[in-house]
Amino acid sequence: MAERPALARPLTLLMAARLIVNTAVRFTYPFLPAIARGLGISLQQGGVLISARWLAGLTTPLAVGAAGRGERRRRLMIVGLAFFTTGMVVTAATNLLVGAVIGFALTGLGKPLFDIGAQSYVSDRTPYHRRARYLSILELTWAGGLLVGAPLAGLAIQRFGWRSPFWILGGLGALALIATSRIVEDDREVPGGRRARLEMDGQATTFLVVVAMFTAAAELPVVVFGAWLEDGFGLGLLALGGVATVLAVAEALGEGAVLGIADRIGKRRSVALGLGMSAVSFALL
Repeated sequence: MAERPALARPLTLLMAARLIVNTAVRFTYPFLPAIARGLGISLQQGGVLISARWLAGLTTPLAVGAAGRGERRRRLMIVGLAFFTTGMVVTAATNLLVGAVIGFALTGLGKPLFDIGAQSYVSDRTPYHRRARYLSILELTWAGGLLVGAPLAGLAIQRFGWRSPFWILGGLGALALIATSRIVEDDREVPGGRRARLEMDGQATTFLVVVAMFTAAAELPVVVFGAWLEDGFGLGLLALGGVATVLAVAEALGEGAVLGIADRIGKRRSVALGLGMSAVSFALL
């Protein structure tokens, strides 16, 4: 198709950048006990870091309205990566809980800004009947953050201390920011200077509520994931990374299924199938 060559280069960059960002989010769950010990705080206080990151994400609509005004996807991604990189550096440089909270909050603000910009950028450049396939390629980096990033983070923590993954990811985030500013093109001008305005109807509002409930259901178990495996089964850092790898393989299979069938069976059926399978999985857990 005509859009493939033009999209291939920026899509590859966005996948690499999202792998960096997703790794930063995902490795903190299994290794939260190690991070808490490094800061000299309890695991309960360590949970405050995750809460700060999550709460910062609630400001995303306001931040998108300011940074992404005028449908500027590229600028939104750059701002998101800037917040992300700053958050990584602040967390690594601090030895106090308050500093780590600020760093996690900046990361929590930067990740959704980048994600929204990247997903919108890809969506704008792909036809609707193939959009799930392209977005699922981008989403493979979510599993990649656990499949590739978490074990490497475990090795880094074991050899160089709890700060090392934050320094490394902060440096990679800075490189991703520079590459995004040079490779990702500006948004195309809309003919006539205006884009059709979308209204928030009842279906859209309901979908947002469902997404919020699903996110909360998915977030709560993983906050205690690392501590549960460490305390209940006596797993060390490398073993925690190995368990994370197994889970990431399962996620990758799910994302691969989206790539293969979502456009064929329809977006609505895909959402219903995913929610149904998740409900059964949470019940079994």
